Amino acid sequence: MNRRAKIIATLGPSSNNEKVLRELIINGLDIVRLNFSHGNHDDHRNSIALIRKLSFEQQRPVAILQDLQGPKLRVGKLPLEGVQLIEGQTILLPSHETNIGEFLGQFDVSLPLDVPNLAKSVKNGDRILLDDGKLELEVKSSNMNTVLAKVILGGNLTSNKGVNLPGTDLKIPGFTSKDKEDLKFGLDNGIDAVAISFVTGPEDVIRVKAAIKEIAPNRIPPPVIAKLERPQAIDRLEEILDVTDGVMVARGDLAVETSPACV
Repeated sequence: MNRRAKIIATLGPSSNNEKVLRELIINGLDIVRLNFSHGNHDDHRNSIALIRKLSFEQQRPVAILQDLQGPKLRVGKLPLEGVQLIEGQTILLPSHETNIGEFLGQFDVSLPLDVPNLAKSVKNGDRILLDDGKLELEVKSSNMNTVLAKVILGGNLTSNKGVNLPGTDLKIPGFTSKDKEDLKFGLDNGIDAVAISFVTGPEDVIRVKAAIKEIAPNRIPPPVIAKLERPQAIDRLEEILDVTDGVMVARGDLAVETSPACV
């Protein structure tokens, strides 16, 4: 029986070596996903060369999917052991403009979040989810550059964990300057498809397709895959499907932002 479904695997620390990748291809891997949230261009260039080498060696076509990072919503730098958040604590979420001295005595822990426009976008009662929803904060107050929040679900938090803001529109572009640089690198190095993160509407897909045409006008445009990880994308799904070449259901982020039932 011919297999019609394609198997996609993300290249990570445990698989980014010749021995493991060869075994993956032998056992049916069709597409390798390169996550541009991690690594640098030299790392990805080496990965692309390895994939092409093993694809030729095994006489199996293996496509490369470039997954662009999109706007970065992550926890900033914390101590190596992390920070223990305790239910009921008041957390200060400062921006670069915050004078922490003004808030002395009002908070238990200061927590850096790498989230643009956070203080301007949230309101009292909004939820802030950390580390795939394992930890939860509730906004108690905010001004133009600082947020005070209460810990609803506590636990240990370490650096660079993801941040989700259900129901909050940060009004930031889904296709960043870093994404454009990464896209140029990918097109110059022959990637076969592009996935775009945090899609909120068809304009995000159209913007990336226009960038591909601008960067590489003489090549056949690679398919563009819209990642569904925000509730706004579900609200405008039909419009997105009209312009995209495929979709990826980012079940983790989407479930955190909406519900497992929505996924």
